[in-house]
Amino acid sequence: MIDNLTKIITIEDVMEMLSISSKKTIYTYIQQGKLNPINKDDWHIEGRYEFDSEDVVRLQEELKKPGLTTKEVAQQLDISVTTVNKYIKQGWLPAFQEEYRGINC
Repeated sequence: MIDNLTKIITIEDVMEMLSISSKKTIYTYIQQGKLNPINKDDWHIEGRYEFDSEDVVRLQEELKKPGLTTKEVAQQLDISVTTVNKYIKQGWLPAFQEEYRGINC
């Protein structure tokens, strides 16, 4: 049963919220269990999947990058990537290395 406070959104809304241009990515998320339509078993009645907006917000948070890349830092500071790496090695700029799986993974 769907709570009356649940905001139901369409696949197009999900694409907009996640800044995704391909429905295929949404279908991949469904197959991977990262996104669960509220009408997964009877979507054919309406002819479309429907989602709880809170689930999409949760996925949006999950897909956020863990930080900035060295290139992004260089652009923000208006210096070269080489200089950013130098600052990291010298301990002037704190950094960590983490795998980023991105939105289309």
